[in-house]
Amino acid sequence: EDYPGKTAFSECESRHLSEYARKLGKRLIGFIDFHSYGNYIMFPYAYAKGHTNFYDQQNGVAQEMKNIIRSVNGREYTAGPVGETLYTCCGTSIDWMFDKLGLVHAMTIELPGDPLHTSGLAHTTFNAINKLLWKDFLHGFNLSPFEIAGVGEETFPAALYFANEAYEF
Repeated sequence: EDYPGKTAFSECESRHLSEYARKLGKRLIGFIDFHSYGNYIMFPYAYAKGHTNFYDQQNGVAQEMKNIIRSVNGREYTAGPVGETLYTCCGTSIDWMFDKLGLVHAMTIELPGDPLHTSGLAHTTFNAINKLLWKDFLHGFNLSPFEIAGVGEETFPAALYFANEAYEF
């Protein structure tokens, strides 16, 4: 399911991202890696279960981002270290950003997937319609077009909060 590549940064996308991040140096103060699906806000470590030395700061930011998202549309997210919240995995961008570049504010946001994986009062009305209209496309990772604007509306203020916290840190 996951392909780690032949070597670190063997794929052009990850290689260019790492080169750009290194070029930015100390001007880079935070990093969010957006994925789908799952409703998670996660931070290092992914490669092992356990906490970084900055766990309290990282967890505090993630928990507040979770609260901000919930306040917009009622959607629930789970927040915590990747290795404890979901599963352990190696080669993640947030672990690299944290370990190699020293970015305390490096997070992955797993955006909602198909209507079968949404939650919150604002979404129950659309779920039945989405399931009928998009039944051939429900593979977990595909967000229904009816949900895109709402996900953007709830994620943007959380990302702004994240950026401010990274700047103030």
